[in-house]
Amino acid sequence: GIGDFGRGNYLNYGSDTGAIRVSLYDDWIYDTMGLTTSVDVTVARAATQAQLTNQNELHFTATFTDAVTDFATGDVLASGAPGTLVATVAPIGIDGMTYDITVTGMTGSGQVVISIPADAAHTTGGGANVASTSLDTGVTYDVTLPLESANTLVTKLSAPVLTGSASDANGIANVTVQVDSQTVA
Repeated sequence: GIGDFGRGNYLNYGSDTGAIRVSLYDDWIYDTMGLTTSVDVTVARAATQAQLTNQNELHFTATFTDAVTDFATGDVLASGAPGTLVATVAPIGIDGMTYDITVTGMTGSGQVVISIPADAAHTTGGGANVASTSLDTGVTYDVTLPLESANTLVTKLSAPVLTGSASDANGIANVTVQVDSQTVA
């Protein structure tokens, strides 16, 4: 037999499956009961974040495969540089799937990475995230000053030749030479 549960929803209690036809309530059932599966999350350097920086505010993006409602500051682990690293979470948009994570507190150079442990965030149906997967190697925080040297130049030539070298811990060296506040190379 078929029982009427109102508003077009029926239980076919005479069948072997006992299936419920819930066409009007499919979304509600999915949102409140169906999302108890795990939620994947990836973390990566934010699109606007340089891979190498000496700025004391680093940005990462966390992206969940389903909307989560309780992801917050304290749910993120930051590591890789000296200091007391603090990760602050802020939603990007209103979908509950994308978050900006700002890391501060570095006191020395290092490769800063973040991770989100399993069960840190949940869907409305109770589904928890699995441990995050990183899409890159993080951000290199570099506060080491470059090394430079200039050869002593004593000359009365109108076009003297100046030589020297510069390097830093990351193999990046840009040299600008200034004489009397004018850039010459």
